Amino acid sequence: MNYTHTHTHTVTESLKDKVHLRTLGTVQRTALIRILSAFKTVSTAALEVESCILPTHLRLKQSAQIVAARLSTLPDDHPGCVVVRTPAFLEIDIEPDHDKAKHKASALQDTAGIAVFSDASGQHNHLGAAAVALDRNNNVIQQRKVSIGSMEYWSVYAAKLMAIYYAISLVLKIAMETRQAMTDRQEPATILSDSMSVLQALSNARNKLGQRIIQAVQQSVQELQTQGIPLRLQWVPGHCGDLGNEAADRLAKEAMGPEKEHPFQHLLSREKGFIRNRIQKE
Repeated sequence: MNYTHTHTHTVTESLKDKVHLRTLGTVQRTALIRILSAFKTVSTAALEVESCILPTHLRLKQSAQIVAARLSTLPDDHPGCVVVRTPAFLEIDIEPDHDKAKHKASALQDTAGIAVFSDASGQHNHLGAAAVALDRNNNVIQQRKVSIGSMEYWSVYAAKLMAIYYAISLVLKIAMETRQAMTDRQEPATILSDSMSVLQALSNARNKLGQRIIQAVQQSVQELQTQGIPLRLQWVPGHCGDLGNEAADRLAKEAMGPEKEHPFQHLLSREKGFIRNRIQKE
């Protein structure tokens, strides 16, 4: 019944021809009468309410908008089977033992490499993300904070992905200012995140959730490589007293706001949910 419905719905809308909608509405009504064993005199609206089925025009409208949302999130070189390459991180260190992971994070302060902490936070339906670098005295030397927007369109997972994206730009900025990128042997830079799911997603080339953001992270990593800066990711336990993680969390809370300050499109999963809720209200 829904075969080529997206194309049919688009043509119907553009030509203002209700023939297809009436035909599909009749088919839907006939099916609902049989499913519910209802009398033929029962109204279509009552059948749809009883069966929890959207009216034909709203069902087609929802399907068409979801398809449009999907198309808007495709890679630029689609169609084609695009295999997303895993970013060339030197290492993605996910230490499952909390104490060991905390110790590793603290030990980074004694190395010559750049260490940037990233985090995201959400409250009152708003999200924020931040990245911060500390000196050996645990003073903030560089920071970046961004309002992600409403939780209606974004998730904490996506916000933490974006926090890593902006942390990479902070690594590049620090390297350029300290001219470390010009040395022959560049110490690896490290970005620390308290989200295991985000680090696992970045290590999985076929992960589809937040694909646009993951692609942007990959591109940023490649730009770091062209500057001779190897990059690694490391998990740090959240809310465990680590000063870098706490500073990033505090800045992320300060950045929370209703409007987005980043270039990414809405998550497809959230966009689909928003469309469904709006259609249900109609």
